[in-house]
Amino acid sequence: MLRIVVLLSVACVAWASICCVPRQWEGTEGTALGLMRDGAPQPNFIQSSINVAYDANNQRVAATQYIVVDDFQTMVKVIMDYKQGIQYSINGTRCTKTTLPPFQENCIPDGAQETDITLGAGGKTLTVKTYTMTVGNLTVNAQVTENGCIPVSESIVGRSPGEFIHMGTSYSGITPGISDPSVFTPPASCMSGPVYPAEVSALKRVAFLHLL
Repeated sequence: MLRIVVLLSVACVAWASICCVPRQWEGTEGTALGLMRDGAPQPNFIQSSINVAYDANNQRVAATQYIVVDDFQTMVKVIMDYKQGIQYSINGTRCTKTTLPPFQENCIPDGAQETDITLGAGGKTLTVKTYTMTVGNLTVNAQVTENGCIPVSESIVGRSPGEFIHMGTSYSGITPGISDPSVFTPPASCMSGPVYPAEVSALKRVAFLHLL
């Protein structure tokens, strides 16, 4: 289970940016991830619905993840405190602490190819910008609103060492600000115990919008 949580802990890469998402927002992130590992008889599928709170002002992210891995279901709460460099993963009464890299805002980097798309019909339309960039063997497509750089969707497709990846993410119900700052406070069960080093996955290095 820890491998899955670390794999989904994605921050944007450190390039100069075209635009960055709002510095504080809450919403729902839906993600579907397919992994085909070299030599495996069949792919693995991970689906998640995530209630997220993003606070760039204080360098922290909180998320409650409802995850389905093939036929296994679980709920995990994750608190990412970048100032302290610690990620708390809470599953029931168990808390696991792992290291975090330095905080990076979720931004669209310079050099991404831009395409404009209009969603809707008649007088109810929304202009969305699609940005595409290839990073190594992975192709990233991110969609944000023209006004405000609000995340709409993101996909990452390609190969990382030992596996083929196809991840799609969509965003809904986004509201500005943080309604309850206590979501960033770890429970008492997280106050003791070691902090384990965490691997930085290929997805962590290339995603523009995906928070976890």
